[in-house]
Amino acid sequence: MRPLRPTSFEFSIPAMRGHTLRGLRYMDVTAPSDGSSRWLLLHGWLDNAASFERLVPQLFSTHLANDVTAVDMSGHGKSDHRSGPYHSTDYVAEVALLADHLYGPGVPFSLCGHSLGGGIALAAAGVLAPRISRLVLLESVGLLSGDASSAPRQLAKSMSKLPSGQTSVFASLEAAAARRAQKNVVPDPLFTIDSARVLASRGLRPVDGGVTWSTDPWLLLPTRMYMPEDVQRALASRVTAPTLIILTRDGIFQNLMRIPLLRRFGLDTLAMLLVARSLKHAARCCTILTAWWLSVNAQSKRFQRSCAILAEISHRLRSIRDCDVRVIARGGHHPHLTEASAVVAEITPWMKKVAKRSPVEADPESRRSMM
Repeated sequence: MRPLRPTSFEFSIPAMRGHTLRGLRYMDVTAPSDGSSRWLLLHGWLDNAASFERLVPQLFSTHLANDVTAVDMSGHGKSDHRSGPYHSTDYVAEVALLADHLYGPGVPFSLCGHSLGGGIALAAAGVLAPRISRLVLLESVGLLSGDASSAPRQLAKSMSKLPSGQTSVFASLEAAAARRAQKNVVPDPLFTIDSARVLASRGLRPVDGGVTWSTDPWLLLPTRMYMPEDVQRALASRVTAPTLIILTRDGIFQNLMRIPLLRRFGLDTLAMLLVARSLKHAARCCTILTAWWLSVNAQSKRFQRSCAILAEISHRLRSIRDCDVRVIARGGHHPHLTEASAVVAEITPWMKKVAKRSPVEADPESRRSMM
């Protein structure tokens, strides 16, 4: 099906602390919109609104959306800088502010977030639960968490850092894109100069001698304090919208796949464990797999650490009332840029499935298990 070309325009709205948020809005003005066809897209760390450039036309062509907004989050793309420390809770507040300005107070909408944007979307869906119709996370299972014991050290580390004031200058957009492709946040062979060029088209500003990335230097500094895991689970438990998580075999979990056990059983098995609705069943499976591997290599600290990470993620995702996990064969960490068709191919049947029921009807077994 040939992608539709929706009407698109730049927008800007006043945000917190007197700065301005900017982004792109795409609309099919001939079609009425509701909460499931009205989407707010949140990009990843150091990306910008253009990262959804290849996904948006397919959302329209498959009739999954008729009103899509891709925002440059504070400090990214064309939005203003905060020129100070950033915290995830401020981004969550920006989601609420954006929704009120774009759609009106109380109007329902759907959220889709990639990486950091996925973590923000999950937290926002917990805070704004009555307004969120659908939730899609791309290469994300929520925000990075930290335990209480590490908080003093993390805060001290971050307080000792300030932006250097130095920025890399590139002769051209092409040169900047080539460097980004070589040094992506998550090493990814599928994130080529072609993909990087999309981000560079919106993420650069002119300076003497060429161009530089418009990213706020404060974003490159250590986070002052991570959101505790129990807080993240509490937020996840408030999410009432049907939730879809899309991972790739060569994406953010690729390092875990290098462990022989996980490589043997595959990411599909991992996905099932992550959302296993029976905590006892999931724990039993993990115990058996762990015992088997440790009997082969009892000194594998990397495997033990990976099991701890997986257990944490599994607890978090099981807090979501209605959560599906899908795994696509390839796409790297930016599947919406590199394999947009594959992403839409997962979203489409899921949207049809959840349209047949309301969030209240979703997964009664999981609700009982959380009581």
